[in-house]
Amino acid sequence: MSPTPTFNREAWLLAALPSLIALLDQAGAPAFPTPLLSVGFPFGIRTGRGKAIGQCWTLTDQERAHIFVHPCLDDPLRVLDVVAHELIHAAVGCHQGHRGPFATIARAIGLEGSLRATTAGPALQARLAAIIGRVGPYPHLALDPDQLERSRKKQGTRQRKYTCPSCGQILRAATDDLQALCVPCSTSQGSPVVFRLAGGRTDPAQAGDVGTAAQGEGGL
Repeated sequence: MSPTPTFNREAWLLAALPSLIALLDQAGAPAFPTPLLSVGFPFGIRTGRGKAIGQCWTLTDQERAHIFVHPCLDDPLRVLDVVAHELIHAAVGCHQGHRGPFATIARAIGLEGSLRATTAGPALQARLAAIIGRVGPYPHLALDPDQLERSRKKQGTRQRKYTCPSCGQILRAATDDLQALCVPCSTSQGSPVVFRLAGGRTDPAQAGDVGTAAQGEGGL
């Protein structure tokens, strides 16, 4: 059978979900409403530097659990064993933690290692591989946490500092070729006074070729 075509990562997860729930059923997990399942940063983790790679939320005022798979994952086997772990939380309730019924079901379906950070054992890997054979490759490229952090820092330093050579007033702009007049100085001196890029030079410009700035930033 050829893999079922999928259009995005959420569709892929939803295509695999019934088979994963069937694994829990076979292990004696209690029935539970089909959860909402998507890719996203676990709560409180934005750059991927936290330890959580999956998260399940069960809320008292909502019938269905919310499950998130971290976008740093792109290995389909790993994605599915993370979902399986979170589905157990959805089945038994997050209040159970990783003990009692959670531990019983986790071991029964073939999750190994620390119950707080399980991985699929050989038997479960084989079953997950069969699911992947049906739903096709995982349509997602992992996000690199280090790259995300570098991007965030780069965006924070794009503002350029400009100063009035006469009064020292400061402007900041995301461009290297800002042309703006300091209105108070231009008015008092009777000629255009142009802001200059700090650490660089701004060529003199005609009053009609530049913008005006009456107020700027008062400090660094």
